[in-house]
Amino acid sequence: MADVGTDHGFLPIKLYSTGISPFVLLTDISPGSIRKAEQDWDRYLSAEDRKHVSFRVGSGLSPISSGEVDTVVIAGMGGLLISEILSEDLEKTRSFRRYVFQPRNNAGLLRDWLFRHGFRIEREQIAEEGRFLCEILTASSPAESTVQDFFSSGLKQSGEMYGIDLSYTAKMDYPDSLLTCGEPHLKEYLSRRLIGQERIAGDITDCEKDPEGKGYDAVKEDAVRLKNRKAKALSEARAARIRELLSFLEQKEQDKIIRSKADSPVDRF
Repeated sequence: MADVGTDHGFLPIKLYSTGISPFVLLTDISPGSIRKAEQDWDRYLSAEDRKHVSFRVGSGLSPISSGEVDTVVIAGMGGLLISEILSEDLEKTRSFRRYVFQPRNNAGLLRDWLFRHGFRIEREQIAEEGRFLCEILTASSPAESTVQDFFSSGLKQSGEMYGIDLSYTAKMDYPDSLLTCGEPHLKEYLSRRLIGQERIAGDITDCEKDPEGKGYDAVKEDAVRLKNRKAKALSEARAARIRELLSFLEQKEQDKIIRSKADSPVDRF
């Protein structure tokens, strides 16, 4: 496996030391981070283990040869940056069989990119990391494709555009597949996101109530109002989508309680 943006290298160290991955490749754009990763490797593993690891400095997938590893992990970056990394060399991007992503933000944008380029999201998870709840996406590369075929067919399959079409964007941000996570953190994750979207919409409403005194001329003020309205509409669409998923979870919990009561033995006196 390869860990892009490895920093301290703790993930590949764990995967190698537990026998999950027999060879690990650590890359980072920062030479200092690679030095830290090497120090951590030497601290936890023996000199004999050095032949099962490679440390490389470089941006994105550029330090890795096409098909060199089976799985690529890109974690701790925004969905936009991850999409840009994947877009740099689509032929190389498709040469790796599986990806594991942990987007810090813009997960919906990343899902949209994967969908339009023929990738299949195999699994979605919500994981706890300190005080954060993070999304983890596991995706497989297209088995057979060309860059042009998948890009053009993806656009034809969906005329909707992420960030422009409200319902499509909200469903990419919070897809039905989240309900399959089976994680204990899903409800809390959605509840936090709902609070965030409602706060954004509320803040924009407050700004629109008193647009004067901000130094804009009439044209700029109209442009700001239009931008705010679009942002508010998108936040409201996302909030509505989250409520839909939360409602499904609550109904599922109620159904489970009803079934449990129906299956329990009745006390007899």
